[in-house]
This record gives sequence, C-alpha cells and structure tokens, in this order.
Amino acid sequence: TNLAPPNLHAVYVWGIEVIRAVQMLLPSSLDLVIRILSDALVYGFALVPLTYMWCADYKKGLHLFYLFVFGLGLNEGLKLFLQVPRPYTQAPDILKVRASGFSTPSGHSLTGAMMYPAALFYGQKDRRFFAVKVLLSLFFALFIGFTRIYLGVHYPTDVLAGWAFGLFLAVCFVFLTPIIEKKVHGFAEAGAGISGKNIKSLKFAAAAVFAFIITVLCREKTRYGGALLGLAFGNIYLFDSFCADFDARAGSVFQKILRLAVGGVLAGLPVLIFYKSGIEKTHSQYRLIWFAAFFVSGAIIPGAAPVLFS
Repeated sequence: TNLAPPNLHAVYVWGIEVIRAVQMLLPSSLDLVIRILSDALVYGFALVPLTYMWCADYKKGLHLFYLFVFGLGLNEGLKLFLQVPRPYTQAPDILKVRASGFSTPSGHSLTGAMMYPAALFYGQKDRRFFAVKVLLSLFFALFIGFTRIYLGVHYPTDVLAGWAFGLFLAVCFVFLTPIIEKKVHGFAEAGAGISGKNIKSLKFAAAAVFAFIITVLCREKTRYGGALLGLAFGNIYLFDSFCADFDARAGSVFQKILRLAVGGVLAGLPVLIFYKSGIEKTHSQYRLIWFAAFFVSGAIIPGAAPVLFS
C-alpha cells in the first residue's frame, strides 16, 4: 500500500508524503548515482582532514578529525536516545536503499552541515571568497540532505535536525576552538613548573573523558570513542615525542600523494582486519575489540603516519 500506518504521528505522515514527492522529481535510473554521491560526499570527507594533516596544515587536520569523530558520536547517541525507525519501515513503497540504525537525526546531513563550513572557515583570517565559501557550504549540505530524503532513509525532519545540530557544532568549532587553544596555552605557560610528561598526561586524561562520554552515549558502537582516544594518543605520545617538527606543507606533490596512499592504507588496516575477522556481535569481547581496532587506526593517523613520513 502507498498509505502510511494510521497510528503514525502526523509529522511523519507528512514526511512520507514529502519523500514520495521528492522521489517523483527524478527517474529511478538515477538511484545508484544518487546513492554513490550521497555516501561519497560524507564518507569521502575523511580525505579532507587527512589532506590537511599530512599535506597542508597538521593542526587544522587534527582538529577537523576531532570534530568529525565527536560530532558523529554525539549524533549516534541522539539516534539511540530518540529511537525513531527509518521511514521505509512505515511505508515500504519508498524504499530505495536500506540503512542501519535509527533515523533521527540524519548523520549524513549533520556531517554536511558540520564539516564543510568547518573546513572552509576554521583558521581562515582572509575574508576573500567569503560568499563563495558560504554558497559551497549551503550547496553541499542541501544536496546531501536532498539525497537522504530521496533515498527514503530519512524523514525531512531528520534532515532538518541534522542540519541544525551540524551547523551548531560547526559554529562552536570555528569560534570556540581558538579560544580554548589560547586558554590551554596560557595554562601550560602558567604551570611552567609542571613537567612536560605531566602536561601530556593531563591532556590525554581530558581526551579519555570525552572518549568515555561518547562510548557511553553510543553503547555498543564503541568505534567513535576508540577513534577519539586513538587520535589523542597518536598526537600526544607519538607526534609530540618523535616528529613534532613535521611540516605537512613540505615535500613535492608526488610525496604528498604518496603520504595519502600509504597513510590511508596503514590507517585502514586495523579496521579492515577487524571486519574480516568474522567476530560476531555475540562475542563477549566484541565491543572491546571494536574499540581497540579504531583506537589503533586513530593513533596511526596523527601519530604513526607522520613519524613514518618524517
């Protein structure tokens, strides 16, 4: 049937009708193209922090990665709290592609509204091309949201919630990160008598608190907490200890491409091994092993990889 269940909330009934209307705008022959674009613009975004970190601006790339992981972790926690089923479970006729997990907020929409403005505006003092950057941020966010509605995996309200939450995180990131950095730097200078080892321990402890919060919010999906803690470990104990003078801008174009290729393979190996191991969710240590795999990948990105590059 093309009708939504009679006991469904009016907002979701309206949302299903919007999905049907959007799906009528394009021929079904474009479904695969739209699905690929939808995923590529989000999952492919991991290349942006990597490119900054290894080829342009290490600090900016690291901060973008922190935002990426933390934002997705918060979004996953919200999904588990709200537990809104996917729209195609209520109206099977709109199904174009299946997606795991709950529906609200849209993680793709959040990522688009969060990461594109963050990458384009964070650390940019030059106001040239400001209007172009705004238009690019709007285009990518709107297009990603459109694809999620078209594919039937999100209600329009899911997309709106993802946009709002993502933009909020992006604004906080762009304006508050420099202030926090300044405060931390001032604290370190004021505590000059504290050894570097103790300062590192304090920084890692702070990261561990955030990783713990994300892990609790996401419950069985421990990858976000593992990746966040791994990023902190790699930066604090590997990068700062062995290659703090690494200059991402140095090197030829070929060398930078080689960094992305080799570093990407190394960072992906622990997660790939985990997925190929065939460990079931029923395994008693499943959550711990998943956490460890993403921790190792997280540590490689800002730590082991730059050591290798150096």
